[in-house]
Amino acid sequence: MMTLPQEQLNQLKGAFGNIATAEEGGRTYIRIDQLPLPAGCSPQHVTALLCPSPRDGYESRLFFCQQIQHAGKGTNWNANGVCILGEKWWAASWKINPANKTLMSKLMGHLEAFSNGNAT
Repeated sequence: MMTLPQEQLNQLKGAFGNIATAEEGGRTYIRIDQLPLPAGCSPQHVTALLCPSPRDGYESRLFFCQQIQHAGKGTNWNANGVCILGEKWWAASWKINPANKTLMSKLMGHLEAFSNGNAT
Protein backbone atom coordinates (compact mmCIF):
# COMPACT_ATOMS: atom_id res chain seq x y z
CA MET A 1 0.00 0.00 0.00
CA MET A 2 1.10 3.51 -0.75
CA THR A 3 0.56 6.36 1.67
CA LEU A 4 -0.41 9.36 -0.41
CA PRO A 5 0.72 12.85 0.69
CA GLN A 6 -2.29 14.77 1.97
CA GLU A 7 -1.13 18.05 0.39
CA GLN A 8 -1.03 16.35 -3.03
CA LEU A 9 -4.50 14.88 -2.50
CA ASN A 10 -5.69 18.36 -1.50
CA GLN A 11 -4.22 19.75 -4.74
CA LEU A 12 -6.23 17.20 -6.77
CA LYS A 13 -9.35 17.94 -4.74
CA GLY A 14 -8.90 21.68 -5.29
CA ALA A 15 -8.54 21.18 -9.04
CA PHE A 16 -11.19 18.50 -9.65
CA GLY A 17 -13.54 18.56 -6.68
CA ASN A 18 -14.84 15.10 -5.90
CA ILE A 19 -11.99 12.63 -5.34
CA ALA A 20 -11.81 9.52 -3.20
CA THR A 21 -9.11 7.00 -2.35
CA ALA A 22 -9.49 3.25 -2.02
CA GLU A 23 -7.19 0.27 -1.73
CA GLU A 24 -7.20 -3.08 -3.47
CA GLY A 25 -4.52 -5.70 -3.96
CA GLY A 26 -1.93 -3.68 -2.04
CA ARG A 27 -2.39 -0.62 -4.26
CA THR A 28 -3.98 2.72 -3.50
CA TYR A 29 -6.24 4.24 -6.17
CA ILE A 30 -7.60 7.76 -6.54
CA ARG A 31 -11.05 8.07 -8.09
CA ILE A 32 -11.77 11.37 -9.81
CA ASP A 33 -15.39 11.99 -10.80
CA GLN A 34 -16.03 14.20 -13.82
CA LEU A 35 -12.36 14.54 -14.81
CA PRO A 36 -12.17 17.10 -17.66
CA LEU A 37 -10.39 15.68 -20.70
CA PRO A 38 -8.31 17.56 -23.30
CA ALA A 39 -10.12 19.39 -26.12
CA GLY A 40 -11.35 17.07 -28.85
CA CYS A 41 -12.08 14.14 -26.54
CA SER A 42 -15.45 12.48 -26.34
CA PRO A 43 -16.84 12.48 -23.75
CA GLN A 44 -15.40 15.72 -22.36
CA HIS A 45 -15.70 14.56 -18.73
CA VAL A 46 -15.30 11.05 -17.39
CA THR A 47 -14.78 9.16 -14.14
CA ALA A 48 -11.12 8.18 -13.85
CA LEU A 49 -9.06 6.02 -11.53
CA LEU A 50 -5.42 6.96 -10.99
CA CYS A 51 -3.07 4.25 -9.79
CA PRO A 52 -0.01 6.32 -8.79
CA SER A 53 2.18 3.27 -8.08
CA PRO A 54 3.70 0.75 -10.51
CA ARG A 55 1.20 -1.57 -12.18
CA ASP A 56 1.22 -3.74 -15.30
CA GLY A 57 4.79 -2.71 -16.20
CA TYR A 58 4.02 1.02 -15.99
CA GLU A 59 5.19 3.62 -13.45
CA SER A 60 1.53 4.47 -12.90
CA ARG A 61 -1.77 4.00 -14.76
CA LEU A 62 -4.83 6.09 -15.45
CA PHE A 63 -8.01 4.09 -15.94
CA PHE A 64 -11.32 5.38 -17.31
CA CYS A 65 -14.90 4.17 -16.90
CA GLN A 66 -15.03 3.86 -20.72
CA GLN A 67 -12.82 4.19 -23.77
CA ILE A 68 -12.22 7.78 -24.88
CA GLN A 69 -12.58 8.92 -28.48
CA HIS A 70 -9.69 11.28 -29.23
CA ALA A 71 -7.03 12.35 -31.73
CA GLY A 72 -4.05 11.90 -29.39
CA LYS A 73 -1.26 9.34 -29.46
CA GLY A 74 -2.66 7.02 -26.76
CA THR A 75 -4.66 4.81 -29.12
CA ASN A 76 -3.59 1.36 -27.90
CA TRP A 77 -6.21 0.43 -25.29
CA ASN A 78 -4.44 -2.49 -23.62
CA ALA A 79 -6.62 -2.63 -20.51
CA ASN A 80 -10.20 -3.35 -21.55
CA GLY A 81 -12.82 -3.85 -18.88
CA VAL A 82 -10.31 -4.62 -16.11
CA CYS A 83 -12.12 -5.12 -12.80
CA ILE A 84 -10.80 -2.82 -10.07
CA LEU A 85 -12.72 -2.07 -6.90
CA GLY A 86 -15.72 -3.95 -8.29
CA GLU A 87 -16.03 -1.83 -11.46
CA LYS A 88 -14.81 -2.18 -15.06
CA TRP A 89 -12.07 0.18 -16.27
CA TRP A 90 -10.16 0.92 -19.49
CA ALA A 91 -6.62 2.27 -19.96
CA ALA A 92 -4.45 3.18 -22.91
CA SER A 93 -0.87 2.02 -23.19
CA TRP A 94 0.99 5.18 -22.22
CA LYS A 95 4.20 5.61 -20.25
CA ILE A 96 4.70 8.89 -18.48
CA ASN A 97 8.03 10.52 -17.73
CA PRO A 98 9.43 8.96 -14.52
CA ALA A 99 10.29 12.52 -13.40
CA ASN A 100 6.54 13.02 -12.80
CA LYS A 101 6.58 12.46 -9.06
CA THR A 102 3.55 14.31 -7.72
CA LEU A 103 0.01 13.00 -8.10
CA MET A 104 -0.94 16.01 -10.23
CA SER A 105 2.08 15.64 -12.54
CA LYS A 106 1.34 11.93 -12.97
CA LEU A 107 -2.28 12.68 -13.84
CA MET A 108 -1.28 15.41 -16.32
CA GLY A 109 1.34 13.10 -17.85
CA HIS A 110 -1.32 10.48 -18.51
CA LEU A 111 -3.72 13.02 -20.00
CA GLU A 112 -1.07 13.94 -22.60
CA ALA A 113 -1.99 10.66 -24.35
CA PHE A 114 -5.36 12.18 -25.26
CA SER A 115 -4.21 15.62 -26.40
CA ASN A 116 -3.94 16.24 -30.12
CA GLY A 117 -1.07 18.63 -29.48
CA ASN A 118 -2.99 21.71 -30.58
CA ALA A 119 -3.08 24.21 -27.76
CA THR A 120 -6.29 26.19 -27.51
